[in-house]
Amino acid sequence: MKGILGTKVGMTQVWRGERLVPVTVVLAGPCPVVQRKNATSDGYDAVQLGWHETSGKAANKPKLGHFKKHGVAPQRHLVEFRDYAPDGDAVTIAIDSIYQDEPVNADDDGNTMPDAFLGLGNDFEIRAERDGEGNGRVYHVSFTASDATASCVGTVQIAVNLNEGRNGAAIDDGPLYDATAN
Repeated sequence: MKGILGTKVGMTQVWRGERLVPVTVVLAGPCPVVQRKNATSDGYDAVQLGWHETSGKAANKPKLGHFKKHGVAPQRHLVEFRDYAPDGDAVTIAIDSIYQDEPVNADDDGNTMPDAFLGLGNDFEIRAERDGEGNGRVYHVSFTASDATASCVGTVQIAVNLNEGRNGAAIDDGPLYDATAN
């Protein structure tokens, strides 16, 4: 399966050897799998991907029912890639690192450290309590997903709000610090 779903952000240039090459910048993903089709029930193999989550007001009732049936938020675009047949390989995920946007042992963070632990396998723990000033904490958890033929890397951001009040939403700002450091 080859394809990309995204929005053109702009243009830039990169050097390739001695030449300056124009490059299109595309914002791609996340693209949730909305539906998988197979030859026995649908007559062909395919995967249906969504792009650009939208409010329910932007979709008609049949599409809203389709998204609800498959447990996916409404998407602005639906694209189907035919002849998609998953190879059945098990996917493994390894947590590579955990960073946060606050110093690990700042005077106003409750003075407990480290703020995150990498366990065995895919287990990890992050500190969810907040005691102090600032604007909340945002963890950046980097991972590698692999199967027998390929692998990819990604980062998930997890926000710990400053408080439960109105203006307590965490803001991702400042440099990143290793959350597992002592």
